[in-house]
Amino acid sequence: MSYDFSDHSRDKINTLTEQSIQFIKPARFLKHTAWKENYKSHVNQISMFGNTMIRDDTRLMQHYGFISAPLAGANALVHGIMGSNSNNVITGTHDERYTPRDLQPGEVVLFDYQGQSIELRHSQTINISSMKTTTINIDGKNQITITDGLVHITGNATIDRDVEIDGNLHVKGNVTCDSDVTASGISLKSHKHTSGAQGSPTSPPQ
Repeated sequence: MSYDFSDHSRDKINTLTEQSIQFIKPARFLKHTAWKENYKSHVNQISMFGNTMIRDDTRLMQHYGFISAPLAGANALVHGIMGSNSNNVITGTHDERYTPRDLQPGEVVLFDYQGQSIELRHSQTINISSMKTTTINIDGKNQITITDGLVHITGNATIDRDVEIDGNLHVKGNVTCDSDVTASGISLKSHKHTSGAQGSPTSPPQ
């Protein structure tokens, strides 16, 4: 099959060349990403071609189920729809300033600029790192289930509701109670003993 380009004028060739250049290009974020309601999308101001071309309110297209708001200075990959530079969308982002550098093949890390992260490591370990507070919100009557595992807490723990333990409880330190302790229906505070003869044991608590 042969092609004949004789019907293409220089203007048409220049147009095709321009469209191919505009189709995919690198860019840099000039501002922090923000939500724009009338776009129903996060947008940013970007610079392209060595700051010779600046575009405002460029839409950031992201995968369903994941959203991020890159900071100023992050890198972007921009697609010009139909090779047009007036209809751009950001389809890829990268910020080498905060990207984790210790991933092994197959590992996944969700991270931000503050050093917070959720790591899925190849050792089947999930690491959650937070600078202040880690909060897990579960609505309704759902529950967290740990099967045949060990929960190790190195700091203090406060529980605001009842605790039920089906196994044994071993405490290495002291146990204090502000109210009462009941064992097999017998109160520690109000149980009674019948007196035994002098020098003999009292009866069991009742």
